[in-house]
Formats: sequence, C-alpha cells, structure tokens
Amino acid sequence: MNQPGGVGRASLWYAILVLLGGSCYGLVSPLIKLSLDHGFSVEDVTDGQYLAAVVILWAIRLLSWGTGRLRHRRDAFIGDTAFHAGADRRAMRPEPAERGWAGRPGSGPWRDPRQWLLMAVIGACGAVTSFAYYKALSVLPASLGIVLLFQFSWMVLVIDILVTRRLPSLEKWIGAAAIFIGTILAVGLIGQPMGTFPLWAFALGLLSALSYALTLYLSAFLREDTSPLTRSAITVSVSTVVIFCLIPPRLLVDGALAHGLWLWAVLVSLFGQTLPMLLMLKAIPHTGGRMAGVLGSIELPVAVLAAWLVLGEDVAWLRWMGVVLILAGIVVSEVQLRRRSEAPDPPRSPKVKDTGDRSASARRRMHRHAE
Repeated sequence: MNQPGGVGRASLWYAILVLLGGSCYGLVSPLIKLSLDHGFSVEDVTDGQYLAAVVILWAIRLLSWGTGRLRHRRDAFIGDTAFHAGADRRAMRPEPAERGWAGRPGSGPWRDPRQWLLMAVIGACGAVTSFAYYKALSVLPASLGIVLLFQFSWMVLVIDILVTRRLPSLEKWIGAAAIFIGTILAVGLIGQPMGTFPLWAFALGLLSALSYALTLYLSAFLREDTSPLTRSAITVSVSTVVIFCLIPPRLLVDGALAHGLWLWAVLVSLFGQTLPMLLMLKAIPHTGGRMAGVLGSIELPVAVLAAWLVLGEDVAWLRWMGVVLILAGIVVSEVQLRRRSEAPDPPRSPKVKDTGDRSASARRRMHRHAE
C-alpha cells in the first residue's frame, strides 16, 4: 500500500532513471570520436558495441539466475532444518527468491507471445536507429544529423496523440518547442554553410528519429513482472542480429578485436547499450513513452558538455544557450509530471448497500423534512 506522497516520489525516481539513461547516450559520441582517432571504423565500433552488450547482459543475467538458484537451495535447506527441529514447514520455509530466468516465479515473456513480439520490435527499432543515423552522417554534417535525430522529441508526442486520441497539455507543447529550438542552437547549426545534400540522407536522419521515438514509446508497454535485465538482454540480442544483417561484422575476421577494438567496444556498449537499456526498460513502463521522449532529450546537453570536457572542443555561447533551453523544456514537463503524480486522488463516495442502508438514509431524510 502506497504511503501518502509515495506515488510522487516513485514517479520522480523513474524520471531520474530515464534522465540517467539519456545521459549515458550523450557520452557515446565522444567515445566513438576517440575510437575513430585510434584508427577504427564506425562500422567496426557499431558492431563491436552490440556484440559486447550481448555478452555483458547475458553474462549478468546468467550470473543472477545462478545466484538465485543457490539462494533458493540455501533457503530450502534452512526450512528443512527448522521443520525437523519441530517447527511448522509452511511457516518456516521461505519462498524461493527466483525460480526462472525471468526473475520472478512463474513469470516470463515466453508465456505471452505479444511480449516476445514487442521486445523484437523494440530491438529492431534500436538497430535501425543506429544504422540510419550513422549512414546519414556519412553525408550530412554532424550538427544537421543530430538535429534530424532529435526530431524524436515531437514524434513521440504525435505517436501518443494517435494512440490515445488525446492532445497533450500546454506544458508539453511549450517543453517540446523549447527542446526543438534548443537543439538547433546546441549543435551550432546557425551560421553554418549547409550546401546541398541528397534527399535520402535527410530521409535516413528522420528515419533514425522515428525508430528511436518508437523505441521509447513501445518500451512503456513491456510487462513489469519480467526483470529489466531479461528484457534488456533479449532486446539487445535482437538488435545485434539486425545490425549484423545491416552491417556485416567484419571485426570477427579482420583481427580488429585483437588490436584494441574490444576495449572501445566495451566502453561504447556500456554507455550506448547496456546501462541506458537497463535504466530505460526499468523506468519507461512507469513514466510512459511520452514523458520518456521529453526526458531523453538530456542526451544532447550531456554530449555538448562531454565534448567540451573530454575532447576539448570550443563551445560558443549560442550552444550553451541551446543547452539551457533544452534543460528548461525538460523541467517544464517534469514539474507537470510531479504535480500530476502528487495530486491527491479525488474522494470516492461510499457505496450504499441495497436495502437496509438505503431505507435508513431515506428515513433520515423524511425525519429532517418533517422537522
């Protein structure tokens, strides 16, 4: 049973998790740039990060499952010992902490085929986001590519309108507008010579935004009784299969892993796949996809800050103004989330019983009328 104010604290906690996941994404660009400076290609780093993420997530999942089984056997042994000592078996034997790889007794996505399909779609959308974005950047300037990718912030709102048939509040539109303007300023797009670029590059940039918006929104429909670790491992596995089909994994045969690519693959996978996937698949089912689309915009301010601190890039004041606008847009939506979640539930009128209570209330009304 929730304590007063507990709903608001829980909503804020899950919002913070989404912010942390988006912040992890903001560290990917500097890491990829550093890996390119060490002589590795974008294709090898992309394939390497997905391969490393699969290995890390499934290793943690299997380790968690094994420790859960050991804990269950230990608890069962303690229960049997207490039973033989004269205690009641049902009272003393604890319930097993974990019976399956899904994380809870009797739970698991295999019991609901729709959850399998949903995780497969989310994984495929994540792979399409990476492929389309990196392919667009092969032609477009980095600043323009980021602007196209960050169209996901309003695309999530449009998807939510189509699904729920309900318009967002004014705060949502103000926040989306601030994020959009802040994105243009933060990437330094103003004043840059744009030139002429092929239409397919713009289409791929917008496709990366749409697939990322779908990834965020669809994550809200995942079952909460399956552990985020299991969901992340399955989703990233699907992403890896798809990305290997789109970008053949030459790193498995060209020896790049042995020449130091494995280190960059692990680093990029931690901040580009493992940590954000765990955090967001844990939090988005509670915050909703629309709120995740707004909070995920924290990626760009973190990327600008990381480029300044790690890469030593000069950041003009207009870019810092864009960062402030993005943060302001997030704050507007976050304040609305807290107000809505902390608002007390409207009082419910007590149900009146059919016979005795109705007649008693009728007699009281007649008595007052007679007086």
